[in-house]
Amino acid sequence: MLAACDSIDGGDPPEPEPVDVILRPTYAGDLVGSATLHAEGEQVGTGETTLTREQGTSLSVRAKAEGFEDATASVSFDAEHTESIPLMGDSVTVNLRAEGAGSDALLSDATLFADDAEIGMGEAQIIRARSDKELSLRAEAASFDPADTTVTLDESHDVALSLDRKTVTLEIDPELTDSELWPDGDDRDEHEGPVKISINGDSVGTVFIDSRETPNVLEVTHPMSERELTVSGDVRYPGRYVNYAGGILIYRRAQGSLAVSATADNTITLGLEELAACNDGIDNDGTNGLDRADAGCTNSYGKYDPEEDYDPTDDKEILKGVSSQAAGGAADDIYYVSSEEGNRELLQRHYDVPGFVIDQTTQIAVGEILYYFNVKRSSSQSDETFATKWVCDPLDEEGPFTTTMLNVVPDNQKQDGWKVVQNRVLTYEAFATGLECKVYLIHGTKARGEPPGDGEDDVIRASPNEPVKRILAWFWEPEEQAKLSSSQAATTQSVDTRDCRETPAGEVCTEEILDVDELRPPREWAPEK
Repeated sequence: MLAACDSIDGGDPPEPEPVDVILRPTYAGDLVGSATLHAEGEQVGTGETTLTREQGTSLSVRAKAEGFEDATASVSFDAEHTESIPLMGDSVTVNLRAEGAGSDALLSDATLFADDAEIGMGEAQIIRARSDKELSLRAEAASFDPADTTVTLDESHDVALSLDRKTVTLEIDPELTDSELWPDGDDRDEHEGPVKISINGDSVGTVFIDSRETPNVLEVTHPMSERELTVSGDVRYPGRYVNYAGGILIYRRAQGSLAVSATADNTITLGLEELAACNDGIDNDGTNGLDRADAGCTNSYGKYDPEEDYDPTDDKEILKGVSSQAAGGAADDIYYVSSEEGNRELLQRHYDVPGFVIDQTTQIAVGEILYYFNVKRSSSQSDETFATKWVCDPLDEEGPFTTTMLNVVPDNQKQDGWKVVQNRVLTYEAFATGLECKVYLIHGTKARGEPPGDGEDDVIRASPNEPVKRILAWFWEPEEQAKLSSSQAATTQSVDTRDCRETPAGEVCTEEILDVDELRPPREWAPEK
């Protein structure tokens, strides 16, 4: 008797392979996404559905949708393919699309709903039987307020739902890190620039660092976003006040940026760091030299090749030399000028010395050299005007001299007594040929080239009861010292020219040298405007 066998070679038959078939219930060639598919007594899908069966089998599938007649198709699983199941009936089409408010750009991540059933993302097509029923439509997306509407299914519709983006409030508080503002002063506000704030490169407003200004916190309403925002600040501000009275502000520039979340309200402390003065895009010290063009930003004291010597990390564009020089003392008589012939010019004496030696750093002074001195005028007289003339020679030798006539100081009918005034404009050019100077007080009539007058317009420069005061203040860049003549050693930042003498009232000395660390003069020394 022969034994039974399963195959000629004695092996098992091969397992049938699975086959995928995509089923699409359609109407007039368009997908009916709401149609349900049924097979073997149960629902197997909604809208476009993929069924997997053994190869070589077949399946009867019925498609059902409201407003349509049911449609049945016999689906063969011989090979992978897409099969359409056409529905019959009178229908309408609703094309639904989600957009951002104020834009026709598609919100592809918005979820779409029809009668609370999810039907797709971004955009979808809905086919329904024609009727007088209403269909509710809604779109939802992160960071947006939902949008909804209702349509009647008596005709086809193209619907764009516009979603308003939610907003958040950002409170931005900028602060300088490792930096100092110029100390408080009555005229500070007119110099301090506001911080320019931007978000993702777009300007959103300005805010002051100093709490005395309002606002000092910038409140910005910004669209909510899942993406981080870049908040940036940029400010030009007075970082130092270097002058005896009303002179030069040294400006700095600071910048900073911070990545912040915009998914909820946020309070932001924005740190601003000072940029190197030689690479901050501003003229820090008012010398008309910006970054590469400023001699302080090179390593060879003005004789430089900008391409080779320029150092963008340097801070030397800032004026750091601040000098002052004082002289004065008691007078043995009353000295004055007036319009009267013979009294229109006076050599101002430092005791019995007709001139005094000026500090050598005046020859590299930046901007004005400020000259202050005290005079006595009377409110009962008019045209008490005057100027000063400087005649400067080389030290201890004969040679060319430089004469500089300063501007006429106008009369001040409010002055009645002694007052410190400022005579302008003195610059480094006055000391080009020498530093030993004679200073003359010239009455306004002579300075203006006018004829003499009656003398009832005297300007008193010195008297036994009032110490003579004379002060120079100027600014210079230390790196420029190499330009000075080696025959005269450059002085330090302060030159003490005090002198003393015995008088009937006791010993009288010159005024104390100014403390160059003082940013403001004593109130009684405020210069006349």
